[in-house]
Amino acid sequence: MALRMAFFQKVMSGCGALAFIWATVVLLGGFSTLIKQKDFWFVTIIVFMEATCHGSE
Repeated sequence: MALRMAFFQKVMSGCGALAFIWATVVLLGGFSTLIKQKDFWFVTIIVFMEATCHGSE
């Protein structure tokens, strides 16, 4: 059971890191002008949430 939980933790951490990288590329890479304003704010929230999660580890 502990091995499954550790695996799940690693997978979710990896997904979070990928979401953080993707959101950063969208915001800083110039794609922010191509997306809708609502989507822009969702991406911004993802960046800040992931930055605070990874900053506390």
